[in-house]
Amino acid sequence: MSRLFPRIPKEISHKLPWQALLRLFNVETITGLEKTLKLRDGTLSKASYASQTNNDPGRGLSANVHQALVEGMAQRFFNSEQMRTWMSRHWPIKLLDLCKDALEQLYESIDLAHQIPQVGIFPTDYIERNEKTEIIDLLINSKQVQVLWITGPAGSGKSTLALSLVRCDWERLKQHYEKIFWVDVEQSDYADGLRQIGESLDLGGESVGAIEQRLRNLTRKSKTLFILDALHDVSGLGQWRQLAGYLGKLVITSRTRLSENELRGDGLLQQIQLGGFSADQARLFLADTDPGIDSLVKQTEGLPLALRILNVLMQELGLSVGEILTRLNRYAFDVLEYPPGLDRRDASLRACFDITWQALQEQSPAATHYFLTTGIFKTRTIYKPILEQVAAISDPISGDRLAATLRRYNFLDLLNIHGERFIQLHPLLHAYAREKLASFDGSPQIQTEYLKAFTSQMKSAWESLLSGKYPFMVRWLAQDVMVVLTELMARAEWQIVAQLLSNSFDLLLQEGYSDKLEEMLRALEGQVRDDTFEARVLGMAIANHAGNLALSRLEVTTARARFELAYKIGEELAQQDGDDQQFLLEMCRAVLGLGRSLMATGQAQIGLNLVEYGSIRDAFERLDNDSLRADRGLLLGELFAELGNPGKALEYHQAVFEARLAAGNHVQANAALALLADSYRLAGQVEKATEIYKTLYEETQYPTGLKAELGLQLSGCLAETLNLSQAIVILNEIDVLLADYEGWQGFTHHFARLSKYQAFIKQALGENTGALAAAQKSLEFWRKIPESVSEQDQMKTLIATLSKPA
Repeated sequence: MSRLFPRIPKEISHKLPWQALLRLFNVETITGLEKTLKLRDGTLSKASYASQTNNDPGRGLSANVHQALVEGMAQRFFNSEQMRTWMSRHWPIKLLDLCKDALEQLYESIDLAHQIPQVGIFPTDYIERNEKTEIIDLLINSKQVQVLWITGPAGSGKSTLALSLVRCDWERLKQHYEKIFWVDVEQSDYADGLRQIGESLDLGGESVGAIEQRLRNLTRKSKTLFILDALHDVSGLGQWRQLAGYLGKLVITSRTRLSENELRGDGLLQQIQLGGFSADQARLFLADTDPGIDSLVKQTEGLPLALRILNVLMQELGLSVGEILTRLNRYAFDVLEYPPGLDRRDASLRACFDITWQALQEQSPAATHYFLTTGIFKTRTIYKPILEQVAAISDPISGDRLAATLRRYNFLDLLNIHGERFIQLHPLLHAYAREKLASFDGSPQIQTEYLKAFTSQMKSAWESLLSGKYPFMVRWLAQDVMVVLTELMARAEWQIVAQLLSNSFDLLLQEGYSDKLEEMLRALEGQVRDDTFEARVLGMAIANHAGNLALSRLEVTTARARFELAYKIGEELAQQDGDDQQFLLEMCRAVLGLGRSLMATGQAQIGLNLVEYGSIRDAFERLDNDSLRADRGLLLGELFAELGNPGKALEYHQAVFEARLAAGNHVQANAALALLADSYRLAGQVEKATEIYKTLYEETQYPTGLKAELGLQLSGCLAETLNLSQAIVILNEIDVLLADYEGWQGFTHHFARLSKYQAFIKQALGENTGALAAAQKSLEFWRKIPESVSEQDQMKTLIATLSKPA
């Protein structure tokens, strides 16, 4: 946008709504506003009304500062209407009239910016590409080309070039196209792309078919330009071409390079291949005339992303061009070898990534530690072979350094793998290094970031994992949580450990970290030394975690004792502050755990009486946690089933399932559905239960422990209906699924039941040798589980039977 905002004289600058501006930018002082806008100290304070309190004559605002202030304000609004309203309410009328044309351009740019996805934020260091002139000419003057296919390697600036069309050439294109749509198709199919366009046209409430029809009506009459960013699958092009019609055109960025045959067979399609910057362009891009730039361009092949990363090293960490070249030469051989299959361009990006990491370690250890612990150094994309290398790492701290580092950076980021992708640095790293390092004082800020990041992301991450959207992330996420907890415990940050443990306990338990959890709980327990309300609630939380850990190991007596301890503390604390939400949370968890423990020891009626007790029911009602209230309903269903009332069990499980489904919580609805299947099975409707278990097992990519549990339940149902061959197939699949977890205490009961089911089914199939081996294996696992005497006796009896001569 051209600099059309004029200088503001001091008689007007004094009248600017400074207090309203502070609220808008969420800062407390004019000095804070100057830092936010990256202005020199005193630039705004000497122009504000506050400067008059010290008999300071003050001054106005230069055109550049006026521009920076208004553009900074624009970033605070979602659309032009919001900013118009704010300006008309707060801004001096005289200044509004003076800047009318410039403000109109700014309002238009706000609306345009929000058509563009956040991953495509237009870079401030953009320079024109030589290919731009040809693209504009084809879009405006050519009648023979319908599709412009812009291709090039990772980091070559494809998306940036496309973004420049709407950021820099909007006015020219608007003269030739009545509508211009930006669609991010990297993570989307055709229907999702239509929804994106529907939202920009305020058609968000309409169906995909209705949006498509509206667009077809539009493109029959109007020249329309569709810009599709990251369409890597050529087969998806056909639908978009039909939608654009004869009058419309498509600009597409893609990593896929079209073949000569594809181009020759389609006269309406033209491919433009992007390469790297020339040496002259690189000097302009880097704003540096060092002679070593030529060698830098040669090493990176001029890729804009690689040069941007290296420019940050020069600007933020003070590395000279010579130092960077030395590092690139040192890394060149390694990056060409790791991982296999990278071509020279991708290898240059990998080298830039590596030297960024090394430079941070050497020159900014505080920043390095911060990024390792908070995961704020994320990636936009990742190359598929690297993913495969990372997947093979059993311990993210040891093993391959590069791959382990990559995992550290991504442990809070849910990567959606889509084809071949590559690493891109997150700007927050550089922003933090620039703005925070000078005042960085170690652990307090790291603690805050830990807590904030996990509190906001753990729940959604866990639900995404349960839904099967990111099944490969489960083990990695669990490993990383353990790293974080271990780090915090080493620093004796017990309150934060307790809170993070609460957020991640289920995930860690499902992934078999029971021994580590036990160590942490013992360490935490030793820190609860005072008798304050908060400390005693923490004691309840520790007892509840210990109870759940014991239940996962089938140590029912131990579990019951731990839940009883938490419940007893809760009864005492209820007199102090019975409405405290953290207290209510732990009290309700104690009741649920105690109810399950009573049910497991054959005292389901006592458990039912406890869970239905008036004050307990009231506590659940006062608790601001719908999930735990639903858990109470599920437990009531299980208790009624145990007491021989399958009708009542079905009633409770069906109600929770329908409520969760209606709330859109499909992950939790599936958990309720599994219990509903149990109720059908107890009610004698085994075929219906089998159908549910089969659907859940086959269609949902649960974490290992839950997936195995569903498979075991399904195999049990199949065995009951005498589908023995199908049952053994499922058990063999679970055997493969659990192969990497043998020896993990958290999976002992899975292995015990797996071998038990295999033994009985193989016996029924007449495979006595295999049945005997499975029974012996099952007995070994049951012996590792306290309070499994009846199961051990059952296996001993089976072994004795199978060992008798035929």
